[in-house]
Amino acid sequence: MKYEKLIIELMDFFTGSVGEWGEQQQWGKDKEADLEIIKDTLRLRNISESRIGSLALWLWDCLFGQALLNQLFSDPMVSDVKILAHDHIRLKCLGDRKDSALCFENPKQYLHFTEYLLCRFGLQMDDPRTLLSFCDSSSHTGELLCYHVSSRRGNSSMTPYLHIHRIFKKKKYIQDLVDSGMLKPQAASYLMDQVRYGSCILFTGSSRLDLSILMNALIDQIPHSHSALAIQEREELFTTAHPEFMFQYTAPRWNKEETCSSQELLEHGMLMDADYLILDELKPENVLSFWRAVCQGQCCWSTLPSVDAREALDTLAGYLCQETDCALETVLPSLQSISCVVSLAENRVTELLEVQGWDPEARQLRLHSVL
Repeated sequence: MKYEKLIIELMDFFTGSVGEWGEQQQWGKDKEADLEIIKDTLRLRNISESRIGSLALWLWDCLFGQALLNQLFSDPMVSDVKILAHDHIRLKCLGDRKDSALCFENPKQYLHFTEYLLCRFGLQMDDPRTLLSFCDSSSHTGELLCYHVSSRRGNSSMTPYLHIHRIFKKKKYIQDLVDSGMLKPQAASYLMDQVRYGSCILFTGSSRLDLSILMNALIDQIPHSHSALAIQEREELFTTAHPEFMFQYTAPRWNKEETCSSQELLEHGMLMDADYLILDELKPENVLSFWRAVCQGQCCWSTLPSVDAREALDTLAGYLCQETDCALETVLPSLQSISCVVSLAENRVTELLEVQGWDPEARQLRLHSVL
């Protein structure tokens, strides 16, 4: 590549490999400021002024890896990119996985790209944490890119793994889901009623993307006379229609010191007069805070990975037993606080399971399959 040496020099500058530049970690947050640095570097090399603008933009794309990412995500059907090595990139397209014909030129270029990416978000390759997650909502118009990095210290291959998940900012609404076949009209009507009545809902399925798409469509059905709070790792849920909707994040933004756990945000959320509490995923560490909100009468939603709706209830019961040391017989009756469980598979809602109460004689939940 004609400008390979210049690209490496600029990468060293921005990532801080050259120590005399001062606070390198501020670079990457302001595209215009970065472009001015690149333009000044080109002027020092006597590049003609007429070429500097376009060349600076191209170099910026190379530095951030945007040129390669733009090609990888050029197909709108691609939802995920997973980089396992500089010459081993996998794509996920409509649920199917395949190899990409694109790759980095060499291991050093991939390492530089990863270092610079982390630098943009106030992180470093020598961060004591092995796993890092962050989101980019500004580099790609109309898209949110969620990055998950597994550093070299945790990988047997001694190269970082990078997973990039794409979320389109264009919202899908209930009618869009009906038209696409994700929801049958009967299921759509049932779920909209459940949302308006303030029911507690569990969502389960293997695809995080499908769960987010459905929940994102349903949050617009929350009555405007109620307030809501969504707690999530990445900016998947959003609304421009509801007048009193708060969004909080567990993944680090610019400063890792500002990160709060989902448990902390749930506890605080119960003090913020939120009628609806929406959690992106139930885990053993946050289940007690979530269940406290359910028992206090708040309308709570969350996802819970499992095979089907009944297993989701079993998993929830197992989490509660594990965290409270209570027997299963004690925990099971409390699950009647969940109104329904929504199960998704293969890009569509496959089951709606309604919890109709507790049968004291049979000592089990009364369950009814709506769909």
